[in-house]
Amino acid sequence: MECVRSAVVMGARPVLSLSVSLGGPRALHPRRHAGQHLSQVRTCTQQGGRAQPTSSRPHVCAAASNSPTSIGEPLTELKELDQSEFYSFIEEHSQDRLVVVDFYTAWCGPCKLIQPTLVEWANEFAGEVELVRFECKKENKEIGSKLGIKVAPTFFLYKKGEKVASLTGAKTDELRKLIETHK
Repeated sequence: MECVRSAVVMGARPVLSLSVSLGGPRALHPRRHAGQHLSQVRTCTQQGGRAQPTSSRPHVCAAASNSPTSIGEPLTELKELDQSEFYSFIEEHSQDRLVVVDFYTAWCGPCKLIQPTLVEWANEFAGEVELVRFECKKENKEIGSKLGIKVAPTFFLYKKGEKVASLTGAKTDELRKLIETHK
């Protein structure tokens, strides 16, 4: 199960790191930063797929939604594919747009670092490029092996059901160029 980490912020100073387990019970696991008091801790509640602050102070919320809750609202995470839907998704969605698949592992540091950039691009290129994720784990091993995934992250770009480009490593500049070239 993947964990998303974020920080609750007072002004520009982080006060609390939160881990939110996706796909299961939404348990928050606070971790205090040195010198911070528990009285400064604030949390969010999950209501209708949108994070609602329990305090009026500005903050960053770790609660994430898999899809926008209203038209025009930006994505907060990428769609996660699994082995059962991989090929049908690529075939269906790559007919009229570029599909970029991020093959990642939950323990990969560069995979975690590039994730916010991919979400940003998914919002920027909405309608012409679809960015999705595929976790290379035991349950999805067959697809990863068949496609020859040996490095995380690896990116495959698909157009009209065919792979048009690939890239290994969290190289955002090179990936951006590939997306711009093939979109």
